[in-house]
Amino acid sequence: MVRSLLLTAAVLAVPVASVSAQEDTTPPIQSFGQFVGLCGQTDDAVSMAFCHGYILGNGHLYLELRNAGAVQNWACANPVPTLEEIRVRIVEWGKAHPEHAAAKAVDGVWRAAAEIWPCS
Repeated sequence: MVRSLLLTAAVLAVPVASVSAQEDTTPPIQSFGQFVGLCGQTDDAVSMAFCHGYILGNGHLYLELRNAGAVQNWACANPVPTLEEIRVRIVEWGKAHPEHAAAKAVDGVWRAAAEIWPCS
């Protein structure tokens, strides 16, 4: 009975340990400087996945706000760059503009995109 109880407890603890480990590896970002640092870590798959997801989420938000008429066009890339091209260009822009490192991550990403791909 005790052995069965211990085995059950051990089996139930495995998913909890896995979730805790996953939560610890999620890179939090708040500032644009943190975004640039994280997205510059090309040898870290977790950082790259997080960075690509962050860029995609911002891109979708921008398109939805544009379609709703809530914002004007401020970034107009033609042709549309790949996700990796966007990451590289925004990281390069961020490194060249350290004065924006303390800005919110979303503000830095949008400012960089507006300067890299301005609308005519």
